[in-house]
Amino acid sequence: MLLLQACGGGGGGPPGPAPDPGPPPVSCAGAPSTPLPGALPDPLVAQQWHLRNTGQSGGLADEDARVIDAWARLGEAGCGRGAGVTLALIDGGIDPAHPDLAANLRADLSFDYADLSTTNRTHGTAVAGILAAVADNGLGGAGIAPEARLISYGIAFGTSRAGTDVVDALTRNLDAIDVYHNSWSSPDRAGALQKATSGFASAIERGLANGRAGRGALYVFAAGNGGVNGELSTYDGYLNHRGVIVACAVDHAGKQPGWAERGANLWVCGPSGPADDSAPVPSSAITTTAPEAAYDDHFDGSSASAPMVSGTAALILAANRNLSARDVRLILAHSARRNDADDSEWSAATASGGRPYNPKYGFGVVDANAAVQLARSWQSVGDDSQLKRCETSAGRPFTQAPGWPIAVPDGSNAGIVSALSIEGENCAIERIEHVEVRLSVSHDYPGDLTISLTSPSGSSSTLAHTRDCGKRSSPAVTPDCGTYDENWPIAVTRHLDETALGTWQLSVSDPVVGKTGSLAGWSLRIWGR
Repeated sequence: MLLLQACGGGGGGPPGPAPDPGPPPVSCAGAPSTPLPGALPDPLVAQQWHLRNTGQSGGLADEDARVIDAWARLGEAGCGRGAGVTLALIDGGIDPAHPDLAANLRADLSFDYADLSTTNRTHGTAVAGILAAVADNGLGGAGIAPEARLISYGIAFGTSRAGTDVVDALTRNLDAIDVYHNSWSSPDRAGALQKATSGFASAIERGLANGRAGRGALYVFAAGNGGVNGELSTYDGYLNHRGVIVACAVDHAGKQPGWAERGANLWVCGPSGPADDSAPVPSSAITTTAPEAAYDDHFDGSSASAPMVSGTAALILAANRNLSARDVRLILAHSARRNDADDSEWSAATASGGRPYNPKYGFGVVDANAAVQLARSWQSVGDDSQLKRCETSAGRPFTQAPGWPIAVPDGSNAGIVSALSIEGENCAIERIEHVEVRLSVSHDYPGDLTISLTSPSGSSSTLAHTRDCGKRSSPAVTPDCGTYDENWPIAVTRHLDETALGTWQLSVSDPVVGKTGSLAGWSLRIWGR
């Protein structure tokens, strides 16, 4: 993962109502460029366990993204394996001459924002191979969507211009791109809150409104690799926008790798590996392309898992070109496969219709075959302009209203609970698609706090946990935790398909003695249908 630091008849009288035409006919995004083969001649496909896991890497058979079966299903429907779909890769640049990438690369639309060295292109070339390496050419392996077109936007991550260049790239050639893929995030900083670059949210909103002729562009981001340091993906401001699909990771046994981040904003996971970064086993990592016509069998991290999700999104769009970005997002969740089924953190479906969820895995692992099948019969929920929003507040947050701020007891696990109610006359949402919490918290050391949200259905999400942000033990050094203020959104995805109506509760506790603070206010924004 790269880092940003880096019909009717006539007659008299008025006509009757027009009949409901029903959903538009399902059509492929493009015809396959080559017939689906009876065999897969690319020599490295056999070790690409993420396409089909037979246990060849020492992992658990069938713990994969169900890609080979999805290709067959697309062929039966007369659709290509990503044909007609364009993916933009925002990364450190790729090797444009790689023989397993060149045929799918739109060099005419690709752009480097800086002079990028071959070393910088290593990461992007690896991600590109997972997304859209050419299949059936007798070379290397195959991408998830091997007939999709690929556009490369090369960013010099780690420079002062990186944030500005990323914002530009997120809507560059918007009329030509279906999915913007991002295998980068903010630097891992031991749980520090890190805001997105100015203009990021506006760029995502523009893509949702105008991309794909109004159906909306898709944005997929890697969840991050800071799990070993206690990072939650909710601490990264880039991963808390409703238009962002946050992709987590599982290894070849369907388990969470130690480096993988958990969080309330995770959507679905993709395969990656190895499980132990300290002793990597090549066959348990991901095999993909590398610069200078080479291949890499050591690629891992959420940089590897995220393109599995983007590639699956491309196959969904290849199966049904009529889908909106909202549709694709929902299809990914509804078709995801529950992995690690015995893990205790899986929640049950809620009485109001909410789906099983796990803060390690989101709604589960991408299942390309089930997703393609669902896409062919899916009735659209509409584009972004048809999304309903409810916005409410408690105690007039972000102003000094009577009773606010509320002190958070120091050294107490009990903390405080603040409740707000959403009533039907104020909110027309019957099924939630996204929840956003906005906080205003004043605290001497925000890392002391544990914060959670509980929905009317009783399902709860941890938004932040107590952690050492790196400088608590040095009073002379400014704490490095960042701040919760009115501009800090936290995305919560667990509540998909639940009802918005009823009482929501925010819990804030400070179990560490010595630093104090208060909750100045909070609000909710809920989107749905």
